[in-house]
Amino acid sequence: MNPLSPRSNQSLPTTLIDLPVSNHGRMRKEQRRIHSHTLKRVKKYGKKLRQGGGRSRYIHNGVEAVVEDATGKIITCFHSATPLTCMPVSQNEHLEHKAAVKILSKSNTSQTSLTVFIIDASGSMRNSDVRGSRTRLKAVFRALAEDFVKSEINNGTKTKTDAISVVLMTRSLDEEVRVIFDNEPISWILYNKLVRVHNEDMVIPGGHGCYLPALEKAEEILMKNSSASCVLGLTILSDGRPSDHKFQSNKAIERIHERIENISSKIGRRLIFSTVGIGSDKEFKLLKDLCKSANDYGAISEFSLPSRTTSGLGEAFSSIASSITASQVEMTDFGSKKQKTVRQVARERRSLIPMLTEVVDPKEFLIYQRSKVIKKVFDPKVEGKFKDVPLKADGVALRKKAFDEGAERIVHQFFEIMNNYSTVGKPLVAKESRFVEEHSTSDGAAKEDYVKRFCSIHYEAQRMAKAFNQKLKELKALDPSTARISFLDCSVYYLEDEDEDKLVLVEERLNQKFQKWNNNGGKILNKGMNQECFVINEDDESSWNDDFDPENDVKVFLSHEDVAQAFSHFTYYHSLEKILVVDLQGVFDRKNNILRLTDPSIHSVNKKYGRTDFGQGGIQKFLDTHECNYLCKHINSGFRRGRTNNENSHVCITIDE
Repeated sequence: MNPLSPRSNQSLPTTLIDLPVSNHGRMRKEQRRIHSHTLKRVKKYGKKLRQGGGRSRYIHNGVEAVVEDATGKIITCFHSATPLTCMPVSQNEHLEHKAAVKILSKSNTSQTSLTVFIIDASGSMRNSDVRGSRTRLKAVFRALAEDFVKSEINNGTKTKTDAISVVLMTRSLDEEVRVIFDNEPISWILYNKLVRVHNEDMVIPGGHGCYLPALEKAEEILMKNSSASCVLGLTILSDGRPSDHKFQSNKAIERIHERIENISSKIGRRLIFSTVGIGSDKEFKLLKDLCKSANDYGAISEFSLPSRTTSGLGEAFSSIASSITASQVEMTDFGSKKQKTVRQVARERRSLIPMLTEVVDPKEFLIYQRSKVIKKVFDPKVEGKFKDVPLKADGVALRKKAFDEGAERIVHQFFEIMNNYSTVGKPLVAKESRFVEEHSTSDGAAKEDYVKRFCSIHYEAQRMAKAFNQKLKELKALDPSTARISFLDCSVYYLEDEDEDKLVLVEERLNQKFQKWNNNGGKILNKGMNQECFVINEDDESSWNDDFDPENDVKVFLSHEDVAQAFSHFTYYHSLEKILVVDLQGVFDRKNNILRLTDPSIHSVNKKYGRTDFGQGGIQKFLDTHECNYLCKHINSGFRRGRTNNENSHVCITIDE
């Protein structure tokens, strides 16, 4: 019997099976990360198919090997690709999709998102090193179909008012850019089209991969969308460095950066910019740097390097889809359920903001003389009221370009100035509403409600911070170098202008490294040393103070992360389960040992703190994801717990006197 036949292989232990490999086969085996033991199993257990030309193909457990019959040598090997299956679509769905295409081509006022995918189709995308896919390129189209389109339709998070465009990188700078889909509504029709692209190899990888022509086309597609209430996405998927420099000087990389900066400066936070690398991390410095450039203009950006598996790539696409959905939620008016219109403003790079400005340039700033300025501060003694405070400077200066953008507000540089334009006092920031509906209203009362809500959130958070700091002070076992919590004071400036009167929120500018510890959606962004969540029993009044010996015991130091998470937890207990302060962000003031925070959100049971107040649902999301640290039990001692079915649930009803 031929010792190379499958029958004889099956009678041998796998480790003893002969595995002769050709030079080409060895290269493909290493390139595609297929282990020798795996190939032995393919030869032993695989289904054998005659190839012709004296060769056979063995298929087993997602791996295929082409073997020379005469010698048993492996000529090549690769991961099998499972074809995708089209979804059944009714005539009605075809008609609805066609109508959606027509609507989007004529007007984008009802469009809720548009995501442009720039896909590298260079020769290296032929590589078969993504487990579960025949090539890298097929893996990309599989993930786009399955994890961006199909899963989002099934989840109900994407509809026909959401669309995608797919642009292929060119093989040279003067080649015409190929656009596979242009503003195509997300539906089962689109899914089936992507399935055909995947199954029928409608895109064949080859040649170089040039970024610039594809970026120019992507910008053209994005800029056609004039709706400022539409979330825009731009994703670049590549397995290596761009080839643009082969046709141009070293300025190619600079031009690629300029293109991303131009797009980001026009769109700001409404842009979800993602880059996805396929392959070795050392190839993706540019993709990482492009994310930094986009973020510098306020865009939400992220680089990802998924594992070389179809599931890993699918997770990257799911993350992009989730970011787009989160941005849509952020822009949605909870009353009308429609996405709000983001104001179109000029933007400047955040990283280029000077630490110190001694004199402002009136060409770059709006100047308001003292007679045109009214300064007010929140009056804690009278709920919802402001009191006037004198402006000691000769006027104020508001930077024309915005340098930052949050979920709710757009941020400009702001200074109090003298008549010669020299600045006095600390650098400040002025915050205005991000949305047209709130900023452009002629209703003065509505504008005042907006600033009152902001100031009341800050005041309530600061009140909680003072109580928290007092608690820390009472803990004798706590290292005194553990940071305290403080929120910035805010003022309101009424600026009289011939064209448009402004009402801006003003606070001190934070120049140190900005950090964020949690958000208002339950996400913990920086974790400290977590423990299993403590249960505080009704009669449990124990704390570190009980048995602490200051002569012999070591004091406990808590990280900034621990302090921030414990503070949010504390606000829930201290308020008798009525509110929770989250979205903690700011800087560490080393000199004063304080976490100086700004722009918090408050969840309340009666949802009285505006758009970022998610009510009981927001509170529960925090409690579901919060992991108590060493500080939580002791900072919350003295609060009586209620009786619940779940002994570990965070419920508080009274405070012990």
